[in-house]
Amino acid sequence: MLVDNKNLLTINTNNMERTYNVLLTYDIDSRHTEVRNTLIEEYGFKDIIIGNNGTRCYLPNTTLLKRNTTKEDVHNIIKNVCKMLNANLKRTISSECSNWIALQGEKF
Repeated sequence: MLVDNKNLLTINTNNMERTYNVLLTYDIDSRHTEVRNTLIEEYGFKDIIIGNNGTRCYLPNTTLLKRNTTKEDVHNIIKNVCKMLNANLKRTISSECSNWIALQGEKF
């Protein structure tokens, strides 16, 4: 496995699948707490992002980070969790997250 810390890019050399940190943002009309907790507790999503200097930035309420994955996997996870919990997923975006700037915010 090769890791490039500058770009936070991981390449699995076994099957050459490119993985990276993915930022997920979504809108649902109900069951927000259950969906968020399931994503964090069962799928390893994070509600913070840590900067190069160790600064912890708290993400907005319906935004989470998943490390070393793909946009497609994150997209499928949010769809499946919402379906499983009967939450109506209105919209979602999964995007590679490697170069960012943020206002720290406070923990929810």
